Amino acid sequence: MHVCVCVSQAPDSCHFVVAEPDPVKNVEITQRNASHVTLRWDAPTHSNGPLKEYVIRAAFGGDTQEWTQRANRTSGTFDLNCPRTDEVNYTVTAVNDEYRGAPSEPVKASCVASANTSEYF
Repeated sequence: MHVCVCVSQAPDSCHFVVAEPDPVKNVEITQRNASHVTLRWDAPTHSNGPLKEYVIRAAFGGDTQEWTQRANRTSGTFDLNCPRTDEVNYTVTAVNDEYRGAPSEPVKASCVASANTSEYF
């Protein structure tokens, strides 16, 4: 959404104000294995301007990894190099032409692989 702010009645006194996007909703892990994770999410209710991209962040231990995804996609598969003993917090953040929004609620998963499969539990 764009908001027009005018300081007088003259047309050239108006300008558009772009605000940060609302948080991304309903982030979920749809698939994961020893080196990749697939996430999907819903676009923010209000983008407050054209969306440019999404920033996907994985935080574990003291490390983080970030990826970007084009704004016309609301899912993706991302390479993940985390120690097998850490829990990972994934967030997705919408970015419009001017601002980076607040991150989504984190989705948690463990990096521990079982002895008989490459999938995380």
